[in-house]
Amino acid sequence: LKIIQCENFDFYGSELIEDSKAFKKIRKVKLDCCVGIPAEFMKVLLQRAGENLRDLKVNGLPCFAEILQCCILYCHGLRSIETTMDKQHLDLFIGLLKVCKDLRDISIDDIKYDPLNAPTPANYIIDDDDEYFMNRYSQRNPRSQIIDNTATEEGNEFLDKMAKVVPPYLKTFRFYLDWWFTPKALETFLEGANCENLKTLDFSRCETFSEKHLNVVLKYCGGHLMKLRLCISKNISKEGLSKARKMIRVIEFVDDEEKFCDEYLREIQDREELGDPYLDFDLDPLDRVLEDELGFGSQYDLDLDLGELDVEDSFSDEYSEDSDEESSNDEESDGDYSDDCSDDECSDDDYSIDE
Repeated sequence: LKIIQCENFDFYGSELIEDSKAFKKIRKVKLDCCVGIPAEFMKVLLQRAGENLRDLKVNGLPCFAEILQCCILYCHGLRSIETTMDKQHLDLFIGLLKVCKDLRDISIDDIKYDPLNAPTPANYIIDDDDEYFMNRYSQRNPRSQIIDNTATEEGNEFLDKMAKVVPPYLKTFRFYLDWWFTPKALETFLEGANCENLKTLDFSRCETFSEKHLNVVLKYCGGHLMKLRLCISKNISKEGLSKARKMIRVIEFVDDEEKFCDEYLREIQDREELGDPYLDFDLDPLDRVLEDELGFGSQYDLDLDLGELDVEDSFSDEYSEDSDEESSNDEESDGDYSDDCSDDECSDDDYSIDE
């Protein structure tokens, strides 16, 4: 069941409750960029799906506490969960880990969708003129999400508690929270986890993740971890990063990458300076090759239907010089060219370029 970008959800609980077969075979539930999904609907859905539910993704819903409670009661067969959490409901999430022993993928964030809050520069940055191009490459719609970028809640308590209940088959752990935690707390968490099974760790919103944290990851997961996603690289030395890359196959720094919106705006600015109205984003591979080979302002046009190059009335300077030299040589050997060939007999075909 997927409900995407829904803001006008009508729910009549009695109709579903009367149908005892509704939702019983659902194995995956995904609610993304949704506002106003009633808690009663989620309760009915999760209760009916029960042990059959394997994959649950419910980011940003205000009723996430009720969702966690229902999962604790009915959905013990979960293998993947992606949900929102705050420190107030930390114990609920720990309770979920105690009963869902088969979890392989855990993702937690603090995203909350709230259309009533007016957008501010602190919430997101977007250019209305280029909204389509920016949103097209965004994972979530910036107009319907509010991210608390000032969140600095301490994550030590969370990692300490989670260390005691880490699912034994956990492969992916995404800690998408800007909560401060010490290397010692991270070490406690990894000691409780089965690090040989861990393949992906994501701390891409933790701006305080340092080289000391990285050394803890290498100590417990080096040689086993396939991917590590972090926020910024300025907290880690080049030597430390070089050492880590030898032990972890992929290390990514999210905030070091150029955002698509920045790249797009830079491309627009460059094209405006060149006086070229066309963007590289609109060029297909063949156009890119021709642009590189011929350059802008070339006198050659590509005929896509015939697959050949046509020559316009004006020739390049180089070809004109060659033609003048050949004409001069012909005049010396054969006499005046105009006397031997009339306008009707001679045409531009004599000077055509072979394909």
